Amino acid sequence: MLAKRFALFILKGRFNAYILAVLFSALPILSWVSPVIVGLVTLRKGATEGLVVLMWSALVGVVMGVNGNWMLAVTMVGFGSIPVWGLALLLKRTQNWSLVLQLIAVYAIAALTIVHFALPDLHQTWMKMIMAKLPGLEKRVGVTLTAAETKLLANRAASVVGGLQVAGAAVTTLIELFFARGLESAAFQPGLLSKEARHVQMNIIASVIAVGLFVLTGSGYAFTYSLMPIVAMPFVLSGVSVAHDLLARKGTTPIMFCFFYTLVVLMLVFVPPFLLVFALLALFDVFLNFRLRLASPAS
Repeated sequence: MLAKRFALFILKGRFNAYILAVLFSALPILSWVSPVIVGLVTLRKGATEGLVVLMWSALVGVVMGVNGNWMLAVTMVGFGSIPVWGLALLLKRTQNWSLVLQLIAVYAIAALTIVHFALPDLHQTWMKMIMAKLPGLEKRVGVTLTAAETKLLANRAASVVGGLQVAGAAVTTLIELFFARGLESAAFQPGLLSKEARHVQMNIIASVIAVGLFVLTGSGYAFTYSLMPIVAMPFVLSGVSVAHDLLARKGTTPIMFCFFYTLVVLMLVFVPPFLLVFALLALFDVFLNFRLRLASPAS
């Protein structure tokens, strides 16, 4: 199996991991593979070995920063190798994806907060960009907004944009960790990732915080709108896990699973608000525990 061979080659020697981490981080289309390598080494060999690979993978980012492209460098490292390394340690010790989702959400909120303090005019910049695009959108849709409605819509949209960007970066980090775990599972524990992915469940504390934040959005405070995509993210992924498990218990074929995940991706790309269905499913699962209540054996 190709995944198993790739994982074993990376873990065969330190030099292999170092070179591949640097090589992939330098390739724009495949730069995401570098954090995967960091995650794999951390999962199998621990914090120290993973940290060394992390430092090698960060070399390209450092060069970019020196050459003035510091924003890309910070994004590559700040939502790439560093959080993957930390989350891989947590996953190695707890084997709990729910904790991983909650921790990356906290990390993303902290990152968004720092961005807002470091770039206080960012909201206004996004608002101006959105207002410049709205007239053309109005013509396409066939709707005419008043000046006050345009400003309100642009303000709300600008509030959400930052959260969406950070949430997207966080999801990318989780995908990289997912691939790292997948490589480890393929090489050493077949079926481990599939089992873990089917049992992701949020806890009551996270649920209360999410509902409380949703209520706070009624206050009109812009930052609460920015937080909503980040807070919703772990619940959406947990809901997908619940749906996956329910489908598996019904004996769903691999083709149907492909159709299901294709539908999830299409929702993400074209109608992201529809993903809140999964967030609601995860929220209900906290209190109803659908998987525990099902009597039929898992497939």
